[in-house]
Amino acid sequence: MAMSKNINVAIIGVGSVGTNILKKLVKYNGDGITVICVVETNHEAPGVEYAKSRGIKVFESSNSIIELGDKIDVVFDFTANLEARSDFVMAMAKSRNSHTAIIPPMVAHFVWNLLEKIN
Repeated sequence: MAMSKNINVAIIGVGSVGTNILKKLVKYNGDGITVICVVETNHEAPGVEYAKSRGIKVFESSNSIIELGDKIDVVFDFTANLEARSDFVMAMAKSRNSHTAIIPPMVAHFVWNLLEKIN
């Protein structure tokens, strides 16, 4: 089922859960969803190589998402670093980006669970 608007997605934190949702979302690339980038500070995280192998940008800092501005529609936040999460939310607010939706971890996990059930 194609969506009328393509949704550009970023994922912060591609450890085990973030990588799982990345793999689910990549299945829909070109069908209403495009994963634009991931942010991960751990170069050994499972999603880093997966993203790179699919031509998805990998950034070390969430500031890169802020620089992309309204080119990103949705950010799934799977970081375990509470300070980094707080800094990102504050920086987004300071950027005055009212377009991009930040999906908090609980909702991100809910979406992940739903995708697990339907796939």
